[in-house]
Formats: sequence, C-alpha cells, structure tokens
Amino acid sequence: TDLHQQLILQSVTDPLTGAFNRRKMDQTLASLLDQYRINPQNNALLMIDIDFFKKINDTYGHEVGDITLCDLVNKLQSQVRKTDKIFRIGGEEFLVVLPNTDFEHALHVAEALRMAVTEIYIVNTTQSITVSLGISMLMKNMTVEQWLGQADKCLYEAKKMGRNRVVSPNTQPSIASETDPTL
Repeated sequence: TDLHQQLILQSVTDPLTGAFNRRKMDQTLASLLDQYRINPQNNALLMIDIDFFKKINDTYGHEVGDITLCDLVNKLQSQVRKTDKIFRIGGEEFLVVLPNTDFEHALHVAEALRMAVTEIYIVNTTQSITVSLGISMLMKNMTVEQWLGQADKCLYEAKKMGRNRVVSPNTQPSIASETDPTL
C-alpha cells in the first residue's frame, strides 16, 4: 500500500533534506559488505562535509543553513547515478555510496561533485559553498567501521590541507604540502 511505502520511506530518510538517514546507511553498508564477501567488487564511499558550515548558520541564520543543506543534496542527486545513494550522517556531513565503482571513477565522481557544489550560492548572497571530501574503497576483510573510518580520516585530512579538496588514502599527507613549495 502507498501508506506503508510512505512510512518505510519516512523511517529511512532525513526529514529536512530527503537524503537517506543513518539507519538506511547502516543497512546499505552491511548489505554491500555481505555482497562483497560472496562476490568481491569495487565499492566506494565519499564522505562530504560543507566547509565552514557553522559560519553560514551563524552569519545568515539556521533557515539559510537548512536551505543550503537541501541545495547540496539536490546538487549531489543531480550528479550521481540512480544506483548511488546519498545519506545525511551528521549536521553538514553526508556520505555518498558508489556501488560497483573502481577507485579511478570514484576519484572522478568526487572531483566532479566538488566542482558542482561551487555552483550553489548561499541564499541572497553572491557567496558559493565548498565541500571537503574523503574517499574510501571497500577492501578485503574490512568492517563497515573501518570502511567509514578510512573515509572519515581522509575527510579530516582534506580539511587539514585547507578544505575544498578531495583526499583519498593515496593522497600524500599534508606534511608534504607544508614543506614542498611546488605543491
């Protein structure tokens, strides 16, 4: 029935943005892990955080912050495949799950999303937003926690390196960029 479907959808989506919620994320990642054990294939995670989001809320108010979150989800949805899933996992933190995606493609998608997001303007301003992204590939014997943890670590590194960038486990740590003037 329609009502039943509606209730199921409500139980797995974030009411503000319409992105999937943590509950759905846990189910999805556990399912991908189970499938991987039977038939290993490439799966990628992109952890995304809006840069300086607190400043948007503090400067323009929470309503503008909420609109910005919704605009971000709409932009992400317009850029990814139907098989990819977007989750709101924290205040301004999102996760994009890219099933059947190799590292090169995940990197390409992450960079494309990073660029697309710069087209989002904060309501009634000429200021666009940026995001930092961390990439993680599902590897043999990884747990869901390790998979998420790696994406989170890369996201943290992206912020440490100056934000508005994509970091993967293959990216050189920020120490290099501080000492090497060519970077």
